[in-house]
Amino acid sequence: MRTGSIRSSCLLALMVSGLSLAGPLSPPAGPVASTGKTLTEMEPRTIVNAVNTPGDANADYVISQPGSYYLAGHLVGSGKATVVSIRSSDVTLDLNGFSVTATTSEYVMGSTTIRHITVRNGSIIGGSTNGISMSTASGVHLVDLMGFGASESEFSVGSGAVIERCTSIGAGSQGFAPGPGSVVRDCTVLGTGDNAFELSDSVAENCSALNAGGAGFSAVKNTTLRNCTATNCNRGFAGSTNSRFEGCTSSTSTHEGIDAGSRAMVVGCTVDTAGGDGIVVADGSVVRDNNVNASTGHGISAGTRCVITANNCSNNGAASPVVSAAGIYIAGTRCRVEDNTVTGNDWGIRIAGTGNLVIRNKASGNTTINYNSVSGNSFGVIVSVTVSPSIASNSSGGGLGTTDPNANLSY
Repeated sequence: MRTGSIRSSCLLALMVSGLSLAGPLSPPAGPVASTGKTLTEMEPRTIVNAVNTPGDANADYVISQPGSYYLAGHLVGSGKATVVSIRSSDVTLDLNGFSVTATTSEYVMGSTTIRHITVRNGSIIGGSTNGISMSTASGVHLVDLMGFGASESEFSVGSGAVIERCTSIGAGSQGFAPGPGSVVRDCTVLGTGDNAFELSDSVAENCSALNAGGAGFSAVKNTTLRNCTATNCNRGFAGSTNSRFEGCTSSTSTHEGIDAGSRAMVVGCTVDTAGGDGIVVADGSVVRDNNVNASTGHGISAGTRCVITANNCSNNGAASPVVSAAGIYIAGTRCRVEDNTVTGNDWGIRIAGTGNLVIRNKASGNTTINYNSVSGNSFGVIVSVTVSPSIASNSSGGGLGTTDPNANLSY
């Protein structure tokens, strides 16, 4: 009996303690307020639809306020000028994996006064003009988009744009046409009627162009291209003033592989099977550490005051019916041609201008002649390297036949 009494006392104490922890049973005065989050707080974005973003005579859907918007399904245009028209700055539009399809429309268009627009994650299909047309909007960010079959440019945006991981397929004109001060990364163009990438005062990195009717990359001026690839294009790369090409590759172009313009830097690039000259530079350019093979024209063709160093040029002009192409051809004056290797070309190094310095080069097996120059140039002595007998030694044998560090070798 004593044990049972103790147990009952303990149970009663626990019950009383639990009641005291639970708090008062009477609710406070006034209406009961919710402690949960609203739908807007849980999803602080707006669906693009006829209710939230109603259209007008020119667009099926109009985004007129700053904010974050998204698609909840595919959108198909009705034939107005624009499917989705963005008319406010500071807008993010997430296509959410869906597509915007136009008939006679553009897809997403900005006006002259807007800025800071982001469009991401979806597909842009069809249309008789541009795909994304924001050429007067600044600070546009395009990411993870696929564009298909715009009659003109697929992605046309204004200055200061950032375009990442986007793909253009079958545009009638350009694939990407951003304004000055833009950056394009990890983007691809498959088939265009004109230039795949058209850039000015901009940077493109790790991008590729295939089957462009114009240039794979058109670098109008002050543009840097890094690790970009152009394949089966009319021209691989076309530059003008102050453009820089680093680690780029042009393969099987109809005309020039890299036509860089004046005051250009072409460094560490590869050109294979160009239908014209492999690399062409105008006045004041530097061409260094490139590999140029099997161009119909010259491997490297340079103008005035250029530096042509440490390049490998082979088999250029060999396929041409007229034996006239050189591994390296200098048309201008005051160039330095140094430490290049030229083999198997029609001509090795051919100098047509005057006042040029040619030293430390190596030439072999060029069909017509290894070195050719008009008078008025400064050449390191040309040495025909003696062929060595077989060598099995740690301390003797070989020899180039000269100790002149500036000699041009022929072997």
